[in-house]
Amino acid sequence: MTAAHATLPVGFVEGEQAPHDAVDHMYTGRLSGVVFRQLCAPHECAGIVERLYGSGLPWTPYFHDPAGAKSLGVSLTPTEVHPLGPPLDAYFSGAETDAQIFRELAAPAFERCVAAWASVAGGRQVLVLEQPRPHRPATLREMQAGYGAGRHVDTYRPSESFAHLHQLTDRTRQLSWYLVVQSAQAGGVLEVGPRNGVGNQQDPLLPVELSCGDGILFDGSALWHRVTPVVGERARNTLGGFAALSADRRSLLYWG
Repeated sequence: MTAAHATLPVGFVEGEQAPHDAVDHMYTGRLSGVVFRQLCAPHECAGIVERLYGSGLPWTPYFHDPAGAKSLGVSLTPTEVHPLGPPLDAYFSGAETDAQIFRELAAPAFERCVAAWASVAGGRQVLVLEQPRPHRPATLREMQAGYGAGRHVDTYRPSESFAHLHQLTDRTRQLSWYLVVQSAQAGGVLEVGPRNGVGNQQDPLLPVELSCGDGILFDGSALWHRVTPVVGERARNTLGGFAALSADRRSLLYWG
């Protein structure tokens, strides 16, 4: 489906229609997310994928099954392998090196993502989370055939891994973001649905149509969301991470 004909779920808007303070609207529940079309041209996306797989760098699995979803670099999020988040020593030990590798693989596209988020941050600075130590700005992710992500929300149970997020960010919301750098041949579709007040875990989810090069910023803490299983030989690759307003609400912080 082309961007011109894509129908977004209620609460989502196209980037050119988004208010300059869309992040504030997400924090108050008036908006669910923003889709930014073609932040990365097809040939740029292909270059990222080629460099990614040509790098020979090891993947970090999210699941005990090594064929399941994985990322380049440790992600600060609960996974099947680490339900309460990765040990912080493991997360921070390679973060600066991974950040440099990441910039070599995908810097121009990532800079456009940050500029897109800034355009809807209500005039705030958009900054990578640097405390208590520098975080990864993002991770590159892979989903192969037969794998996706189950229905979930991005709210984290208290743990040592996430304690600093509760100190440094406004935890009334947590935003998720990613850029599609390679679409699956079929499947691999983000589906979303309401969580608070009008929805429950059994309600149907609706697709958010994204093409290669499209980016999205959405409220992952207030929406059930999943990625449908990938079909075909081509992996689904994204670069992405998380974001939240700082505790003083003066900046938008992001991390991978």
